[in-house]
Amino acid sequence: MDAAGEFVEEQPYWQEYTGQTWDEYKGSRWVSSLHPDDRQSIMADWASALASGSQYFTQGRIWSARHNGYRAFQTRGIPVKDKRGQIEEWLGALTDIQDAIDIKVLLDRTQTDLAGSLKALRASEARSRAHLADLQAVEAQLANDSAVLKQLNEASSRLWQAHELHAGLNEILGVAIELLGADKGNVQLFDTTRKVLVFAAHQGFEQPFLDFFKEVSAEFETCCGRALRSGRRTFVEDVEAEEGFASFGAVFSAAGFRAVQSTPLVGRDGRPLGMLSTHFRNVHRPTTHELDLLDLYARQAAAFIERHRNDEALRESEERYKGIYQHASMGIAIWDLDGRMVSCNTAYCDMRGYSEDELRGLSFEAIVHPEDRERHACEVKKLISQQIPSFEIENRCLSKEGKVSWVHKHVSLLRDGAERAANIITLATNVTERKQHEEQIDLLLREVNHRSKNLLSLVQAIAQQTVNTRPDDFLPRFQARVQALAASHDILVGNKWKGADLHELARSQLAHFRDLMDQRIELTGPPVFASASAAQALGMAFHELATNATKYGALSDESGRVELGWKTVQSAEGEEVFVIEWTESGGPPVAAPSSSGFGSTVICRLAERSLDAKVELNYPRTGLTWRLQCPRGVVEERAAGAAPKQKALEQQEASERRLRVLVVEDEAIVALEIEQNLQDAGFEVVGPAARVAEALALLKEYGCDAAVLDINLGAETSEPIARLLSDNGTPFVTVSGYSQDQRPSGFSGGAFLTKPLRAELLVAQLRQCTRQQVQSVRLN
Repeated sequence: MDAAGEFVEEQPYWQEYTGQTWDEYKGSRWVSSLHPDDRQSIMADWASALASGSQYFTQGRIWSARHNGYRAFQTRGIPVKDKRGQIEEWLGALTDIQDAIDIKVLLDRTQTDLAGSLKALRASEARSRAHLADLQAVEAQLANDSAVLKQLNEASSRLWQAHELHAGLNEILGVAIELLGADKGNVQLFDTTRKVLVFAAHQGFEQPFLDFFKEVSAEFETCCGRALRSGRRTFVEDVEAEEGFASFGAVFSAAGFRAVQSTPLVGRDGRPLGMLSTHFRNVHRPTTHELDLLDLYARQAAAFIERHRNDEALRESEERYKGIYQHASMGIAIWDLDGRMVSCNTAYCDMRGYSEDELRGLSFEAIVHPEDRERHACEVKKLISQQIPSFEIENRCLSKEGKVSWVHKHVSLLRDGAERAANIITLATNVTERKQHEEQIDLLLREVNHRSKNLLSLVQAIAQQTVNTRPDDFLPRFQARVQALAASHDILVGNKWKGADLHELARSQLAHFRDLMDQRIELTGPPVFASASAAQALGMAFHELATNATKYGALSDESGRVELGWKTVQSAEGEEVFVIEWTESGGPPVAAPSSSGFGSTVICRLAERSLDAKVELNYPRTGLTWRLQCPRGVVEERAAGAAPKQKALEQQEASERRLRVLVVEDEAIVALEIEQNLQDAGFEVVGPAARVAEALALLKEYGCDAAVLDINLGAETSEPIARLLSDNGTPFVTVSGYSQDQRPSGFSGGAFLTKPLRAELLVAQLRQCTRQQVQSVRLN
């Protein structure tokens, strides 16, 4: 029962005993099973126990479906209290004492009969002295029966006061031996798992007998085995004469008995509980009256065993519940309907970083993260209003130290006996690691998507530049350049995109000259770990230089040599400068080409843009020389160097001035592609700029009518540029490998295009957003 004395869950034994259904006795409806004349006194005792919080004891009459009538009962209740002394629930047992009362009634009736008999005897004494001896015998018998019944009543009282099973079984055995005048006996309990009888109490037996019959099944041809098999009392007047006992003769003789009776102890449901056996030294058969008294006491003994087992099951259930509650790895918390903590287990305390005392009384709001409280509170309201039976939710919670963790919760209601919502129970699991893992996967997927689109943009630009210069042999040249790019990327991926060793990078681009390494191709220079962007630019330059040497230079015959070396020197201003040189010798005479193609663009213009470098390309007859010089920091860590100089913009009449578009893109080939597309569309390009500082300097000096902004610029983003343009009312188009919903808030004012870019879409967006500026130029 709960603290108010109401049944909160179905009671199988109550239903079996009273015949009531759950709807008939749930909550406080169980009172209807009490005898009408007893209800007031029983409820008064119950009210007193509730008020005092002490143990509850009462007796009265209750309806028994099995007997089709009211039976006398006693009931005891024990309050279960929490740490604050408040009653959480009642644990109790109801005992049928009708048989004990029947004994008392029989005793009273016997005494009444005795008094009547004595009166009749005295009345007839004057008439007939001949019957005096018979009357005295009757008187003695009645007196003996009265004493026995009184003894049986006292024994029943002692039995119900016994708290331990062993003590109670010894009491049962002692009374049975005395009732029947036996010499020894035993009590066996039925093991429901193995279906055997096992000794639980004995009197007068030695260990060999106990060992021999330590387990008895229904197949055993013994007195107790027969009784177990038939479910009825079995009596053997002389074991030596009993057919079927011959194999046990020596054991029985050594144990010192000739007669035995075994009475089954049966529960209310008819299932066996145990066996009560008494033994006699001599051939013997108890009287019917003695056996009737034994049957009466056997019912009391069975009720005692059943009560003890129920109490034990109740204690085990309570301990099991407490053990599950306290030692469960899942956090369990109970709240009142106002959302304040009532109690919680150790796992929940550990999850939150509080003790249970600190948590008790705290509200949901104190634990749930502020950004998740509204959603959590909304679900709780639906639960309490019974719009939903339960809910599951994942939200962030705050520990005592303010640390944020992710928790998965299953939340439902606890109800009282009247099915009213009493409390809220939360089953909580810490899923912080899982959420972090999911976030890492999501971040990785976004980064893969971003890098793949950037790579596609780069490949697209290489393809466009390749076909623009010499379309006749586009495919082999394009394939070679993509393979060179892939070789650089293999090294970058192996280094987690942090950069590449310069020796490894050079060898990867000259891999098809593996046999010439260290013979006709010489690499010299200290260890240098180039940044990812520098490695990509240098790798493409190495590829174009090697391709040119194969076709026209030192590697086009059998005698030429190539030296590729790098070093760090001090500039006149004391700054560290990185210098790398490609020198060819011993090959056929060379001369400057009549026209330059994409290869020349890569080793000169793109290298200068990518590395803030100065490049010298010469064609002496002895062999081509290429020299690149840039700040060391640009190669090793992509530090900001001196911004490349912007070509002077031509002075134009207002009526002829083209719209100026600032291009901000850190991938040099992609920037070149954007620049050419915009120039072909009639725009004047400012830049391209690869970094924020460079772009801001160009804006300050030249201004612009619109801008194209790559969001990610290596270790920084172009958001400061976007904010400045927005403040000035200058339109811009953002381009990125990320999706539109991933761009920072500073870019929300501009149009968005994803990489790889389609030139016609970019031009269309710029014309649309600069329409007003075009009209303004024409008016002027």
